[in-house]
Amino acid sequence: MKILIFILMFLVISSLIIINNNNLKVFEKEDFHKFSKIYTNWVDKVFLNLRIITGNAVKLEWFPE
Repeated sequence: MKILIFILMFLVISSLIIINNNNLKVFEKEDFHKFSKIYTNWVDKVFLNLRIITGNAVKLEWFPE
């Protein structure tokens, strides 16, 4: 349950930061579409970076020889 709340808070705070930094009014159709595009691109980059970090962590030698 705590993880779900953390993820939800992370998504809400990140969307508020994007809205604030771009001076968007999400109740207007044009700004909502702009927000949707920016936010989905941002989420895509976050997951891509997590995938790269995870792949690099798996490739590391974790046990001493």
